[in-house]
Amino acid sequence: MKDNWKDYTKSVGDLSVEEKEILLAELNGKRAIVEFLEGNYLLATRFARACYNLVQSYDKAYPGRAESKKLLGLFNVMLGNVPRRYQWLATLFGYKGDLELGIEQLEEAGKNSLLLKHESILILSTIERSMLDNPYLALERLQSELSQHKENIVLKYFTA
Repeated sequence: MKDNWKDYTKSVGDLSVEEKEILLAELNGKRAIVEFLEGNYLLATRFARACYNLVQSYDKAYPGRAESKKLLGLFNVMLGNVPRRYQWLATLFGYKGDLELGIEQLEEAGKNSLLLKHESILILSTIERSMLDNPYLALERLQSELSQHKENIVLKYFTA
């Protein structure tokens, strides 16, 4: 992803403004994860901030659209689980989260999003399984989705 970053960002250039903004937010979010996993924490923060700003802008410009709910939900879940002793740092950067709201946003994205619907469901089931310690709810959600999309290999993998 890092090696082809310019190609990825150029590829959204021909899309509508609405599509471009949300897809750039998605790309920045994914790049933030890659940088974080590689130990580039400052660079990861920069891409996460760009993602956050783009998704907030998109949500203001197109209120109620499910496309922004996956990223908003993910931010709310992550920031809603920052340990108390580090919450001041999130507040310093202007971030705040709400676990319950994040879960609601991810559920909405999983039901109504035209882009990355299954990704929202996979993220939500991972949260249910690991953070909420409810693997049965996660499996039930995945099986329900798989029953509607029987050929989805990713859903099959996560349901196995």
